[in-house]
Amino acid sequence: MSYSSNLYESNKIKFEGVREDLVNFYSGYVNIDKIILLLEIWLYGFRAIIDLYGFEKAREFCLDGKTHSPIAFSWLEEYGVDIRSTKKVNFPFFRIISLFKKSYILPGSKVFSVFEKINSRLSKFAILSISLRIELKRKDALIDILKKLLSDYDQDDISEYLSAGLPKFFYADQVNLGALSWNDQSLECSPNAIMEFNGNENIFLYDKYVTLIGRQHGGGYGTYIGEHSVDYEEELSDQFIGWGLSKFNKRQHRFLNRNFSSLHSKKRRFVWVERGGFTKMYSYYFPSLYKAGIDLSSILCVYGGFVDSGIQYYSLSYTGLGNPTTYDDYRGIDLKKGFDIHGESLIKANDILIFDTFTATLMFYCLENKNTFLCITSKDDYQSFSKKNKIWFNILYKFGFAFYSDEQINLSNRLKEIYDHNLSFPEEVVNYHLKNFINI
Repeated sequence: MSYSSNLYESNKIKFEGVREDLVNFYSGYVNIDKIILLLEIWLYGFRAIIDLYGFEKAREFCLDGKTHSPIAFSWLEEYGVDIRSTKKVNFPFFRIISLFKKSYILPGSKVFSVFEKINSRLSKFAILSISLRIELKRKDALIDILKKLLSDYDQDDISEYLSAGLPKFFYADQVNLGALSWNDQSLECSPNAIMEFNGNENIFLYDKYVTLIGRQHGGGYGTYIGEHSVDYEEELSDQFIGWGLSKFNKRQHRFLNRNFSSLHSKKRRFVWVERGGFTKMYSYYFPSLYKAGIDLSSILCVYGGFVDSGIQYYSLSYTGLGNPTTYDDYRGIDLKKGFDIHGESLIKANDILIFDTFTATLMFYCLENKNTFLCITSKDDYQSFSKKNKIWFNILYKFGFAFYSDEQINLSNRLKEIYDHNLSFPEEVVNYHLKNFINI
């Protein structure tokens, strides 16, 4: 068990010790279960900052006033990258919008049509405009409860940090929408958009029950067992919808089917898709993902496979946060040519994509658009896979489209075979993908 898993379990056990106090504290709040769970999530992140960076950095996190997410704090701390979100709408639009609107959507939901885009904009304005009523007595009472949970730390320091950094959401009064508002409210989004504590969580202060439809918003969901952030997202949701590896799934909606059957390269290309980087904080939220992410064996295997095969290859660098130096000595021809654009827009219909991780979001682009791909991972990483992901890997492995990172020679031979004979997924693999990821 990893150290982060120990903290995760410890936090849950300690939280149970004050649950009865919290139930009494939030008595009468309609969305009490979600509020208490979000408090557990926030405290876990707070304790992770103390464990990872120390008490002084935890103080910075709390006193900053702009940083509410431990992940955002870690990017700023380790790389100087600012991804903090502090948007706030001052006019209380929610009072007006709640009279005719009962369904809200935030990032992670399906937004393609004009109606969906309007709905998304209205939802954002409504939720970020929720005005909070604060009573200092409630704040002090909550801090007293939480100090019991955090008894291992200096109590004076904890009082100072919580007083400054605890989101107002946790001690604000319930928001009365009024008799004219809908009794049944719903929110569809990635639960991560709530767990960033940038104001979206305030919707759960409504005095109407808010049903949360959680949506997968990238790769990696259902890939591993015991990813703490994923477990939190699923627990927070009334229903969580994955893209094929979760308990309940629907066809992914992030990538459109381009239907460009004529969009082929003159010469079939091998495109190596690079993974993103991580901060150390990811080890506390995604322990298996982080462990695989800092393991370079798959990268070395792919590079060695291409060198041994003598096949020309392209590199598709990661768009977004990451550590580009990881691939500096291994890249092929730069597919982006230095431009910061979404990688999927450069993929041709007959490209073969190579993934050195089993969590890449672009794997779902390939599934949607029928691109053939290969995946390489370590045997150690495979042991952490979920049952569904092991089945997927085994099918790809059976037909020579997945490899372990110690199988460089086999990979090299397979690359030459695919290149020489213009191979694609066989019917059994195609049917498996249709059944488990497309026709769902």
